[in-house]
Amino acid sequence: HIPTKEEVSALESDVKFCQRSPSYRDQVRKCQDQQFRIASSYTTREDQESRLKGFKQVKELAEQGHPDGMCYYGILLNQGDIMGVDANPEQAVVWWERCVDYHRHILATYELANAIYLGEGIAENPELAVVLFRRAANLGHAGAAYMLGECLLDGVGVERDRANALEW
Repeated sequence: HIPTKEEVSALESDVKFCQRSPSYRDQVRKCQDQQFRIASSYTTREDQESRLKGFKQVKELAEQGHPDGMCYYGILLNQGDIMGVDANPEQAVVWWERCVDYHRHILATYELANAIYLGEGIAENPELAVVLFRRAANLGHAGAAYMLGECLLDGVGVERDRANALEW
């Protein structure tokens, strides 16, 4: 859920309180989750200043090891549609790999599989892409299930198996 502009100010107050709380060490992830929601809101706004602010917040969360921050930072780097931020698919892949390695993050697994499937930011490797699509599909990612079915149907990266393709 990406908060609206109106919801962001309340969330920002919550984050300030969260960070000043005596039990902050015990709730770091909760505070980061709120920060991530705020950053996500900024990155979806129309003005570039807000989008850049959100990008910087996502980057900071990624560098702190926040799973959603790591994955989304990769997505933003891959897209490069924020003024002053060039598309960098190679660096996006690095962040998705870290996120998958450290957190087994479902969306990062899917994004990494797509990059490997298309050869964007990393060498094309249909076999590895299928492995990653399958992993994300087994965890419930619908897009990964679709791509796995497509690979099975066409025999890309895996032996053609129309019956199994229809299952996915």
